[in-house]
Amino acid sequence: MHIVEKHTGRLIEARLGTPLSRVDIENVIQQVRMNIVASPAKVVCCVDLTQLSALPPDAIELFLAMFTRDNPRIERSGFLLNRVGTALGMQVARMIRQAGSVARMTFEDPPALAAWLAEVLSPAERARLTEFLGSIDGAVDSGRPKSSRRFPGT
Repeated sequence: MHIVEKHTGRLIEARLGTPLSRVDIENVIQQVRMNIVASPAKVVCCVDLTQLSALPPDAIELFLAMFTRDNPRIERSGFLLNRVGTALGMQVARMIRQAGSVARMTFEDPPALAAWLAEVLSPAERARLTEFLGSIDGAVDSGRPKSSRRFPGT
């Protein structure tokens, strides 16, 4: 399952869930790329991975290539996970680290993700972000400690 949309301004919304086939991955990359290229300014991405259990091994290389190629066009990109310390969380963290951009960050807490992205969004983009994150429907367990991690490129 995958959705990539741009409803308002430069905010790209993506939602990925299990199962995720190679064709799905290629479609996601193509849709993200089309939205980035169509934007006259740097884009802001919000990626909901709460319904994804893990990335297939070939997906990591494909997404890493996209991250690296698109670094100059990304102002911020936040990834929402159920738990940062899971296998998926480690996969995403590794991709972020290897892509070498400090403009990407992982989160377990939707309000923390929203606050971080909102710093660079217009009022209309912030309203749309709130709507997108509000549609997650209990995917994040509110009973456990929340965290976010930045993985600077080194």
